Amino acid sequence: MPWEHCERTIPDTEVCPACGVTKEAWTVEFAATRNFRVARAPAAKVLVVDAATDDPLPGVAWRITLADGAAHEGETDDLGYAKVRAPAEGSFRLALPGLAPAALVELDPPPEAREDPPDGGPPVFTCSTARRVRVRVAGGLELALEEDGRPLAGVAWRLELGDDALEGAAGDDGVLRAALPAGAREGWLVLRPGAADARRLHLRFDDLADDVLGAQRRLNNLGLGAGKEDGDAGPLTRAALEAFQRREGLACTGELDEATRARLVARHGS
Repeated sequence: MPWEHCERTIPDTEVCPACGVTKEAWTVEFAATRNFRVARAPAAKVLVVDAATDDPLPGVAWRITLADGAAHEGETDDLGYAKVRAPAEGSFRLALPGLAPAALVELDPPPEAREDPPDGGPPVFTCSTARRVRVRVAGGLELALEEDGRPLAGVAWRLELGDDALEGAAGDDGVLRAALPAGAREGWLVLRPGAADARRLHLRFDDLADDVLGAQRRLNNLGLGAGKEDGDAGPLTRAALEAFQRREGLACTGELDEATRARLVARHGS
């Protein structure tokens, strides 16, 4: 590519006949450079964010399968990104196996296709490498419904969330699965709505700590009546802990010991 120097047009490989400077020396001295067109390497690029806050979600498990069949797995980085180099422009398949099947997932741009595996696994989206895919994730609720230790298979339920309501029936395993709207933090669960034996339970969906307050919320979510959620281990909370410990075959102390804490988190699901 010719360059201009000393009012002359000079071929790339020749020195200036007037002053003897080379193009390389002149480029460094005057911080000038040639313009290059850099080709973008094709890649599957995914950004996962929280639907309520738009904050990036690090540590989300992902699986990307490229057009040539090569499968890659990992977790989103600290900025919520997943990226895999592709051999050529085209499509790739994306799954987020770490999310609950009921989680609400929205993609921008919309996927070319969506597959819902018959085994209830995470949906698989077909996306293009032409643009970064932004994935907005809202909470997915999974709640095991039991009575006298037996799953409530097929039981009808209604989940009241302020002015909105979701309805459905538990699966054959007695598990309620629902996609929660962004920002949902609490609601009322009605089992067998309209029936004479209908039951109404208050649920909280926000992050639960491992302290007494978190235990009270989990116990109440499980229908064990821990009383007011105030972080004070009063008589109702201790009675609920004893009932839970008895049901789980733990020592009935009424105290939130490590074994009870771990089992409560496991049974509650978080």
